[in-house]
Amino acid sequence: MNRTPRSSRPDRTAYPARRVHCQDERGRHGVLTVTVIGGQVVLIGPGDVATVLKPLQAGRLRAALRDVVTGGEA
Repeated sequence: MNRTPRSSRPDRTAYPARRVHCQDERGRHGVLTVTVIGGQVVLIGPGDVATVLKPLQAGRLRAALRDVVTGGEA
């Protein structure tokens, strides 16, 4: 079995947070914070509401976002 040595794998438990500026449906400005904690993707929206995604769920979110942005053309 060829497995990547643990020391050379990226550390997915500590990832710098990314901030995405956004607006709600009423035009109020807010920030969506995206980070990784314990190997799971955490989205923190306005009001400090957090959504936790497992890696597979994060991949599905990525695909959904790509589809709506490109109009389903991939």
